[in-house]
Amino acid sequence: MKSLSSSRLPLCLFAAAIFQSEAGATTVLDLLSTWNVAANNYDMGGETEGPVFVGNTFTVNTTQQVGFNNAVDANDYALWLNNGIAGTGQVNVQSGSVVSRQPVDSGRFQFNGGAGTSLQEGDAAWQNALSEVGLNSGAEALGIYVDASNYWASLEANSTAVVDANSANFTATPELVQGHQVAIFHVTAENFVTSIGQFSGSGFGSAEGILINVAGTGDYTISGNFIGDFQNNESKVIFNFYEANSVSFNSPVDGSIFAPNSTINQTGGNVEGNIVASNFVQRNGEVHDFRFDGFAPIPEPSAALLGSFAGLLLLRRKR
Repeated sequence: MKSLSSSRLPLCLFAAAIFQSEAGATTVLDLLSTWNVAANNYDMGGETEGPVFVGNTFTVNTTQQVGFNNAVDANDYALWLNNGIAGTGQVNVQSGSVVSRQPVDSGRFQFNGGAGTSLQEGDAAWQNALSEVGLNSGAEALGIYVDASNYWASLEANSTAVVDANSANFTATPELVQGHQVAIFHVTAENFVTSIGQFSGSGFGSAEGILINVAGTGDYTISGNFIGDFQNNESKVIFNFYEANSVSFNSPVDGSIFAPNSTINQTGGNVEGNIVASNFVQRNGEVHDFRFDGFAPIPEPSAALLGSFAGLLLLRRKR
C-alpha cells in the first residue's frame, strides 16, 4: 500500500485526505455537547447542572452542586479538573464521576450517583478522559473554542437586529451554511447590551442555529429579559463575545454565552445554555443543562494544513 505522502498520489486525493482528516477531528460542536461549563479558571459560587471542564484553577469556598440531572453511567465525568481544587468548599456530584490530573482530597466531593461513581486521579486518568473526546490536552480544547469564536466573527451576517428604545429585536432569516440553516447576526455591544431591557426574537423556528456575534472590547452587562423566540430555543442560540474584556449578567439568559478570551461574571439569574470563558466567576445563580445542540459553522481547515498542501503542490510542479 502506498503512503499518502507518495509523489504518485494524485494531489486531488491528497487534498481530500487533508479535508477528511480535519472533518473527522474534534470540533467546537463536540465540545459544546460535552461540557455545560468550560473555562480556564472557574470560581464556583452556584450550581451547574451539567458537566464542567476546568483547564487551570477550580475554586470552591462553599458547598455547591455539579453534575447531571439524570442518572448516567458512572464512567461519565461530571467534573474535569486539570489542576485539582482550591478553596475550602465541597462539591456535591449529582451523577457521574470526577477526573483530576492533580491529586485531590476525596473529602472535597460527595458522590450522589450511586455505585461505581469515583474520583480518578493522575496523568493517565486525565489523558484517558481527554482521549475519549478526541483531545490530546486541555489547552487543545480551549484553542478549539478560540478558533471557533474568531471564525464566527468573520462570517457575513444574514439576519438583522434592530434596537428600538430599550429593546433589541432579532429577526432571523437563516441561510444555508455548511449544509445547515443558520441565522448569523452582528451587533455592537455598546448599543446592544448595557441599555437593553428586553431581547425579543422571531423566525428562530426555521433555523438550526442562531449565532449572535457581539463586537466590542469593553466590560459589558446583560440585564434584559428574553422573550419571543428566545424562549424554547435556548439550545440553539450562541452569543459570541469575541472581543469583550468581560461580560456580566444579573438576570436570566436564554442561550449560551461564548467568550473564550474573556471573563464572565454571573451575579444573578440562571443561564439556559453553555458558558465558555477564560475566567468564569459565579457569585449567584445557576447554569442549567441546556447544552448547545443546534448547528454553528465549523472553522475551515487550518492554515497549517492548507500550507502543507500548497507546499506539496509547488514541489510537484518543480519536479
